[in-house]
Amino acid sequence: MYFVLRVNIFRIFACLFFKKMKFLRFVCLFCAAILGSTAMAQSQRELQQLMRNRGEYYFTLSVDDPTQIQELSRICSVDGTDGRNVVAYANQQEYDKLIALGFQPELQTPPSLREEAKMWEGGDRATYEWDSYLTYGQFVSMMEGFPTSVTNGANCTFLDLGTLSTTNHRRILGVRLNNGQPDGKPKFLYTSTMHGDEVTGMILMLRLINEFCTSTDTRIQNILNNVDLFIFPCTNPDGTYNGGNNTVTGAKRYNGNNVDLNRHFPDFDDGAHPDGASYYQDECQWMMDLAQEYLFTMGANYHGGAEVVNYPWDTYQPLHPDDAWWQYVSSEYAQLCQAVSSNYMKTCNSNGDTPSGITNGYAWYTITGSRQDYMNYYGQCREVTIECSKSKTPSASTLPNYWNYNQNAMLTYIEQSLNGVHGFVYDGDTGEPIEGVTVTVLNHDALGSSVSTHTIGDFHRPIKGGTYTFEFSKEGYCTQLVEVTVTDGQRVDLNNILLTPGNNCLVPYFYVSASNVSLGSSISFTDASYGDIVSWNWAFEGGTPSSSTAHNPSGIMYNAAGTYDVTLTITDAQGNSETLTKENYIHVIESYNMSNTTVTTCDALFYDSGGPTGNYSNNQNYTMTFYPSSEGAKVSVNFSSFNIQNASNNYWGGGQTINDYLNIYDGDNISATQIGQYYGTNSPGTITATNETGALTFVFHSNNSTNASGWVAAVSCIYPLIEQLVTFEPEWNWWTPTIEMSLDDLEAALGGNAILINSQDEGFARYDGQGWSGTLTEIEPGQMYRILTTAATEFTLSGEAVTSTITILPGYNWFGYTGSQSKSVATAFGDFTPTEGDTITAEDGTTATFTNGSWDDIFILTPGHGYVYHSNAQESRNVTFE
Repeated sequence: MYFVLRVNIFRIFACLFFKKMKFLRFVCLFCAAILGSTAMAQSQRELQQLMRNRGEYYFTLSVDDPTQIQELSRICSVDGTDGRNVVAYANQQEYDKLIALGFQPELQTPPSLREEAKMWEGGDRATYEWDSYLTYGQFVSMMEGFPTSVTNGANCTFLDLGTLSTTNHRRILGVRLNNGQPDGKPKFLYTSTMHGDEVTGMILMLRLINEFCTSTDTRIQNILNNVDLFIFPCTNPDGTYNGGNNTVTGAKRYNGNNVDLNRHFPDFDDGAHPDGASYYQDECQWMMDLAQEYLFTMGANYHGGAEVVNYPWDTYQPLHPDDAWWQYVSSEYAQLCQAVSSNYMKTCNSNGDTPSGITNGYAWYTITGSRQDYMNYYGQCREVTIECSKSKTPSASTLPNYWNYNQNAMLTYIEQSLNGVHGFVYDGDTGEPIEGVTVTVLNHDALGSSVSTHTIGDFHRPIKGGTYTFEFSKEGYCTQLVEVTVTDGQRVDLNNILLTPGNNCLVPYFYVSASNVSLGSSISFTDASYGDIVSWNWAFEGGTPSSSTAHNPSGIMYNAAGTYDVTLTITDAQGNSETLTKENYIHVIESYNMSNTTVTTCDALFYDSGGPTGNYSNNQNYTMTFYPSSEGAKVSVNFSSFNIQNASNNYWGGGQTINDYLNIYDGDNISATQIGQYYGTNSPGTITATNETGALTFVFHSNNSTNASGWVAAVSCIYPLIEQLVTFEPEWNWWTPTIEMSLDDLEAALGGNAILINSQDEGFARYDGQGWSGTLTEIEPGQMYRILTTAATEFTLSGEAVTSTITILPGYNWFGYTGSQSKSVATAFGDFTPTEGDTITAEDGTTATFTNGSWDDIFILTPGHGYVYHSNAQESRNVTFE
């Protein structure tokens, strides 16, 4: 027997200041849970019996340590939290484990039992006004009837994924809508109500199907003509009709086997069974099978309990490669809803203003095994989670309101699958379409974001506006590259991509490490590791070419300064070759004649590739002194080769009675301490100054007329040690080192007080209580790291001061401020040219905006702190902090 609550709960409209986005859901859920329980005034004993009968517990609890929430999420289904208080669900086993671990849940009245749901009294579907809920029988009848009741010429196919093995034998039903010619079109998936008590989306989906079956509106017809649309209104019917086939009152979150389906999918970060199950529930397995069969281009899964668009990832902190696109389409959806009702789908940001209606899932609150993450990582489908009503089971009379709020946004979101880059890939010899070609956006795609061609060779890739290089590859074919420029809201078609069969393929492109190479650094060529490349040749225009059989040659040096066109020639095992060119690359490596020369070093690391060089007279001394550019720094010279010969091609010391030699002094003149005397190929190794000036002096003594052409040495500086005081709060901290340091140093300093270190490039290091593991390999000054600590942590780091150059890419950039002192945004970015509307956001949510040619300096950049720069520019730009 269920206890049914008939109460009207007043609405609370308040924008509260919260630091983390995850608090927003908690406000709605916690208030609803407490108000519902208070109004009903049921005792804990009554609720205990009720929930034992249901097989599902709904409760709130408090924790002393925020890190316990991660432990809780491994045990039960956390539905919302503010870091100290939690709203959650649990099945019997999960609940018993909570009690055994000492947690003290406070049971609350389940959302679906606070008001008796109004059910449709039945009749012709044409008379249904969408202001009541359907019985299970009505739902099945409506789904089965859609194909036969089409009035606008649409092609509607009834889909039955299967009958659940639970006692009520309910079915997972959907429809497929198009114009009868689905091939070659993006496939789109709408689903709802995988949590059985979140039923608003189910009615939205049913009404959307009805519109596609009956509307003659040109917009509807255009979607039917160009999209292959799948809709499944209720993917957990056992949960929705837990109270019986004739009511949704008493609906529960979990399925008929008491499993939370949105914690049950394979998780790319937490394994195949993140909830510890040994097999997949039918509801999940059938959806995974559907996703693998059709490879949907886009999709959305509707939930309830909040009003927000939640985009990937849920399980993983590093941003999705298409994060900028996600924010663009998610904001579009929320804003279209807000245009209908200013009070709908509005959430406060971290400043308590500018309601956005969107959130990154991980930033909201972390879960594992979500449907959204599975579809994006494993299914090539850009799926979002749409929380469409704060009440999970709202009063039926309000259901038409939610349709009004979402109708335009739902259609617009489908239409986004038509934008981006689309095309067809064919066999270059036969002209036949090729299925299974991997389409990768170079220097962009990761974590499952690439797509594959379908049965007739078609591919569909929604992407944020910009210029990209698309790579088309499949085993047995030569890789093809195409550069594409696309605009937001627009479509680019590549309808004739031809792949040449065979494995005798030349690399069709090469990378160069930078377009402007600083003094002394070198250009590195990197191939794509395709084909059978046996040799490389490269040259600067007007210079002497070099060659290598190495697959990834680097460190190419050329003894001149200037701007050149770089040419790369590659040759395969069969002797086929291809030449490619990159224009206007700057490469500077200096050579020195030792004639009382002084050189200031460390403005940039450089190579001296010819000292001593030139003609040297008999019985003369030639001097060169290296000075560091920064006070307190010391010069260090690492001889990578030392092979000097005189004009007669005799190495120094090569049996001569009188020898040429090289003296090195630890100072700025020959009165300083002599470090050593060297002949021929007797290499000095690494020489480091220790004196106050930080200088090194080299004296070459020539006993014969000598044409010397011999050492190669990396000249760098050792900077004086500085200290950085680091203070972390027991939460996420945005941080960067201001000194050179290793990941081991950071992990040792954190001790056992940290759980996770994340970088923007998706690297992570995780502490499990025993040790560290993960993909992060180094810590770079100027890169921002998010560090989750479990306790207040303070330590001091000591090392060399750094000057960092940050590359600001279009879109969102994490960066760390490494300046020597705190500065305003305008001062710190004084040599940088922003774009109108650029923003810099601090850890507390404070944002500086570049408007009308200047920054509204509302905060100070602090050394060692991390920030997020959002760039509206179309190109990358650099900024250096000193």
